[in-house]
Amino acid sequence: AESHRRARASEYQAMADAAAPAEEFLVDGKPVFDDAGERIMTKNAYKKFVAKKEKDAKKAAHKAERGGGADASAQPAKGGGGAAEEAPVSTGPVTYTKEEPKETFGDLVTVQSNQATGREFVHVSQITASAFEGKDVWVRCRVHNTRSKGNNCFLVLRQSGSTLQGAMFKSETVSKEMIKFSGALSRETIVDVKGTVVKADVKSCTQSDVELSVLRIYVVSRAAPNLPLQIEDAGRSEAEIEESEKKKAAGEIDGAYVRVSNEIRLDNRVIDLRVPAQNAILRIKSAVCHYYRGALLERGFCEIQTPKMIAGASEGGADVFKFKYMEGSRFERPACLAQSPQLYKQMAIMGDLERVFEVGPVFRAENSHTGRHLTEFTGLDFEMEIKESYSEALDMTDYFMVKIFEGLRNNHAADLKIISQQYPFEPLKFNATGNNFRMQYPEAIRLMREAGLKNEDGSDISDTQDLSTPLEKWLGGYVLKK
Repeated sequence: AESHRRARASEYQAMADAAAPAEEFLVDGKPVFDDAGERIMTKNAYKKFVAKKEKDAKKAAHKAERGGGADASAQPAKGGGGAAEEAPVSTGPVTYTKEEPKETFGDLVTVQSNQATGREFVHVSQITASAFEGKDVWVRCRVHNTRSKGNNCFLVLRQSGSTLQGAMFKSETVSKEMIKFSGALSRETIVDVKGTVVKADVKSCTQSDVELSVLRIYVVSRAAPNLPLQIEDAGRSEAEIEESEKKKAAGEIDGAYVRVSNEIRLDNRVIDLRVPAQNAILRIKSAVCHYYRGALLERGFCEIQTPKMIAGASEGGADVFKFKYMEGSRFERPACLAQSPQLYKQMAIMGDLERVFEVGPVFRAENSHTGRHLTEFTGLDFEMEIKESYSEALDMTDYFMVKIFEGLRNNHAADLKIISQQYPFEPLKFNATGNNFRMQYPEAIRLMREAGLKNEDGSDISDTQDLSTPLEKWLGGYVLKK
């Protein structure tokens, strides 16, 4: 009777556990992954994983004590087994000089600037069927993903957002050990891969018309097997995550996609920057500065660099970061971070430079937490003498904005596409010939009044007031239609 009661109690407890909502499994507040890069979802699975790692470590130590070592056990058996079984097996760090090493795979010795192999590396983004089909190439890239089974292995190789599929099959030149070695590589490991470019249809990679038939693969730098975030998780759009949550709630799938928090992203920014969209954002930022600078230099502007630690506020004192300059010394005095290069631009104009600009940091102590308020940003500032009308400055703004948009559209379409997949946005719209739509302030006020718009407190829009965020957004939508 007692055993029956215990069995029923255990059954009830199992039913209760099944009915209870599953909590996300974390270790020290972070997700954990196994050696294959798969996320460990339960405490029990994590215990098994740790126990296996400890057992493997003890086995390796025991073999080392007997003098065999892990490398000795990796040697292929002699006699029978085919040419593939007798291919060189990596037994330690591989040294690569001018001659290709006998080992076709393994961990390279640490780069110490004392080797000159003469290899020429090709960027993954440049490998296409039209340019490289049938040719052998070297690439240095990260292991984005691996998939091995039996006598074959597929890898997704990534370099700066571009991906290429690598494939290997057991043969006279590709051993079983090489396949196992490649399949066990942890994600984000940096490798040197030599292979033959073969025409293929690979829709899952950016280099969709080729794959690399791998001949050699060497580890340059191994990544930890348990990373705090996965590139796939951090690269999904909010729409994808929400759709998976709906499917989970409807019982269509077992688990939803992981949402990577900003805290985890910022704590692990080095990894987060490898996410294609994050990488592309920085490239677009660089491009904007490049085209802005080029456009103004073409129009006779001089680039200046202005101080960022100054004695007083640049534009009123309300939104300024204050600090003590050389605190504790005889040079100590109050100071602040520059809110704007305005004063120095005007000084340059009065110094007969006529036209100046700057690309530099701007600091504003704005007490806000919205996408329209930033405490630090890169400012694109320009100043020019006006001959007759402020419209001359508007003409210049029209000119360099068109140059920026044209540069992005013509030379960075791939980066814009990558960003839009995670952070959707509407394509750039502008008149490439210049003379883009302009609206005077009184006309904007009239249009908003005619549309029945009011201030957020319900009051009427006055002729001279600053526009609120909702009013600015409405006006932006109106201009977009124009």
